[in-house]
Amino acid sequence: MSKKESTEKLYTLPRDYAEDLLDEVSEVIEVCLENIEHIRHDQHTFKKTLLSLIVDCLWSNFSIKKLINLHVLGDPVPYIDEETGEESLMITSTTLKSLQDFVIARHLANAELSRYSISVSMH
Repeated sequence: MSKKESTEKLYTLPRDYAEDLLDEVSEVIEVCLENIEHIRHDQHTFKKTLLSLIVDCLWSNFSIKKLINLHVLGDPVPYIDEETGEESLMITSTTLKSLQDFVIARHLANAELSRYSISVSMH
């Protein structure tokens, strides 16, 4: 174990939150792919310029999904809160920072798409 790994702080992430986030990003990925297909066949050049925003949204959601599957659910280290009984998963500060960055990137892409009346939510 490297010195960095041995001194890295650990945090807890509620298992329910991780699983709900995983479900949500899977839905958003599906909607983004449908939007790409729809825009691809659209004749309006303006809409085609919005593809990069949808790809940004797609990238951030795929990144969240990959991070959760690999570093949170892939080799879980469970932690049970004695007061609430809630099951959480131990994650490193590096993983938490990456997850925060991807969630912020996803939020910014969603906000920008909303400005152009493009929704990535399931209807």
